[in-house]
Amino acid sequence: MQARDIKPKQAVKDIRAGLDDQALMDKYKLSAKGLQNLFDELAYLGFISQEEHREVKLPKRKISASDFVDDVRGGMSQVAVMEKYGLSSRGLVSAYRKLVDAGILQPAEVPQDLDRDDVEVVEELRDEVRCHLDFELPVIDVGSSEVQGRVRDITVKGLGVIGIPAEIDELKTFMVFHEKFALIKPFLIEARCRWAKKESLNGRYIAGFEITNTSEKDLEQLRKLVKIVRLCS
Repeated sequence: MQARDIKPKQAVKDIRAGLDDQALMDKYKLSAKGLQNLFDELAYLGFISQEEHREVKLPKRKISASDFVDDVRGGMSQVAVMEKYGLSSRGLVSAYRKLVDAGILQPAEVPQDLDRDDVEVVEELRDEVRCHLDFELPVIDVGSSEVQGRVRDITVKGLGVIGIPAEIDELKTFMVFHEKFALIKPFLIEARCRWAKKESLNGRYIAGFEITNTSEKDLEQLRKLVKIVRLCS
């Protein structure tokens, strides 16, 4: 899908005219997350003031209880569970409590406390808004006979990938590119797998990666891409 042509001056005019979130989403064909990205970008670029930079209320994310329990019982780490399901440390505790109250998890299966280091890692990862793509963005695993998948979501610190097999803690080198982005050159990133699964219905691989290493030149291309994706979301 091509990037939406959102003119910053017109968006600012609509915001200052008093259009509410739903009106803005309808006009620019944005999701709640996409509208939040737009507000963040306009504030970052100086088009709107901090007073005008508001928080868009995102719809609550639905979590599959069976998947969550399978991951916990499968030994997935706290940091990986939080990253996979988009949970804060408080949200993770709440999820455990609800599953225990419902009799789905036994109290003995719940960690006694959250690892402070894990929480800090997750909160740091969430400093960057995770952008979910609504267009095809190819990614190549250059270390595995150039297996090709696609990017599901991305920040300057991590990315979700569909179509490339991976195991937790496995290091991979990816090349990301898109022929329609004339201003963005193909770039390489090294990333460590934080969670991975294979969907039972279609056998599709999905995994989340934390970016561990990239050159300054490649990092510059990554940042450009994230800015574009935020305005396309």
